[in-house]
Amino acid sequence: MLNCAVCDDDKNIADSVASVIKTVLGENKCVGNVCSYNDSRLFVSDIMEYKPLDLVVTDIEMPFFNGMQIAVEIKKRFPECCIIFLTSHSKYAIESFELQIFRYARKSDIETKLPMYIKEALTMLTLQDGCVYIVPKSEKCERLPYNQILCIKKDGKYSTIVCIDNREIRIRKPLYNVAKELDSEEFFMIDRSCIVNVAMIIRVAEREVVCKNGVHLPISRSKLTETKTKVALYWGGKL
Repeated sequence: MLNCAVCDDDKNIADSVASVIKTVLGENKCVGNVCSYNDSRLFVSDIMEYKPLDLVVTDIEMPFFNGMQIAVEIKKRFPECCIIFLTSHSKYAIESFELQIFRYARKSDIETKLPMYIKEALTMLTLQDGCVYIVPKSEKCERLPYNQILCIKKDGKYSTIVCIDNREIRIRKPLYNVAKELDSEEFFMIDRSCIVNVAMIIRVAEREVVCKNGVHLPISRSKLTETKTKVALYWGGKL
């Protein structure tokens, strides 16, 4: 799922841009969530909270936080996010070049050129990422491809992502929230304390799954039948 946001202090413009994004997402068969902000302070607050972002369309000149300030905060946390500026000014060109702004669109071109820019951004995002999980870090976010995730384990109020290269990433989110954010049938709970990536399972034993890198993970009795069914359906569909 792609996470998109629009920020403009003019509600009519923000609504128009959000509508364009939703239309382009639908036309390109992309699943995405579009959030619209009329107050830059609320948008920056969500950015600070590491609310995932893949595509942002924002005005430059706004009260409280301008587009350049917003772009700086986004790039700190989501360096691969595509940012499109709505502007009729060129005075930010040099600074925005350093931030790798994806495109500029005049507000008069929202219905004409903006759809093309958004489609180009979607194409790039699709080619770059496939399915990824956004891992918040102290200074910026890491985009972790699903095919690099072996499992996610409960760790008190935290969760620990175990990667196929044995790297472990501890995040401050309960396991239930991580499961909802993954939003994929490839991930399911084999125990109250563990989510596994079905693509990594090579065998289901009596009370455990064996993964590609030799890791053995226990299955709770109540999840055994469901696990066997999900593994059979997944690998059956790959044959």
